[in-house]
Amino acid sequence: MKMKNIAAIYNICELRNKNTEMYKSHLESLLSQNYPHSNYKIIVSGCGVTDHTKEVLKQEFKDNIHFVFYNDPYKSSVTFNKTIDVINENGFSFDEYMYIASDINITNKSCFEKINSYSSDEFGIIQFEVDRDCGWKSVSEDTVRNFNVGNTRYYKSNSPHFTSDVQIKVGYSANLHCLSFNSNIYKFYNKILPDIFYWCQEPVLPYMASALKYKHIIVGNMLLSHLAEQDRGDLPAANGDPHALMDSKLTDLSIKDILTDYAKSVGFGFYEFHHKETKCSEYMNHDESLYDENGICKNEELKHFIKNTLFSHKNKFDYDSVKYQFS
Repeated sequence: MKMKNIAAIYNICELRNKNTEMYKSHLESLLSQNYPHSNYKIIVSGCGVTDHTKEVLKQEFKDNIHFVFYNDPYKSSVTFNKTIDVINENGFSFDEYMYIASDINITNKSCFEKINSYSSDEFGIIQFEVDRDCGWKSVSEDTVRNFNVGNTRYYKSNSPHFTSDVQIKVGYSANLHCLSFNSNIYKFYNKILPDIFYWCQEPVLPYMASALKYKHIIVGNMLLSHLAEQDRGDLPAANGDPHALMDSKLTDLSIKDILTDYAKSVGFGFYEFHHKETKCSEYMNHDESLYDENGICKNEELKHFIKNTLFSHKNKFDYDSVKYQFS
């Protein structure tokens, strides 16, 4: 079997806190994966990183890791998307792109092997469960009933809740901590993380996968360590307004402009599961008749709606203008 080439993109930010030692520890875990070194590369994607941390990481890992640093403040969706462009422009080619938050420790040495074990024809997003703030409540209708997580956002577990793989279908989500994306998602959408949102990207991901005829799953029986919000790069220094849903720097659309009759007619929905509890007004149920028994979208229109609507356009935000240093 052909081994997948994996880009493990470790996303860090020191706009708020300095976390040099945590970064070192987590990068060492990544380098300890039971996977051929010729088939994966680790890339640090860093925003607002101090000169001290840059020098320490380069000295420690310069022979094994690539670095893409951004001095200007950007949210992680922008820097992650840009970093993928950068590594491709520098001649690399990957089958999978991993998003790894800085406070995630890849404590299981078989993560890359696990990614490699899934068919690229069937699985678009492979997500790993973390021990805190995984977002269990929104994974499926069954998770609240089976795991009784209540209303606690940070819920620490000593063992995996999911002992077997769980598919995240449209209308559901899990928190964005550690995921691997099929390269065809990048090739079609030209980016991976929907960047027009300040927050709430996660419910869009199953739609992105399903529209391309892929499944989005959480890997069972594999739990990673999450230290929880160490960087705080999601605060206003990077994001602007953490209370706003739409990022006016990247889109002129409001959520009402997106949640239209046409969006519903092609199979889109938004924030459905959370609405049942929060009664949030910014939601729309999807039309279940537009999906097959495997949760795959039946039409070809949804993927174009997502590509044209849920990502920024060059006339509003030009990724080519984002300054960076690559090494």
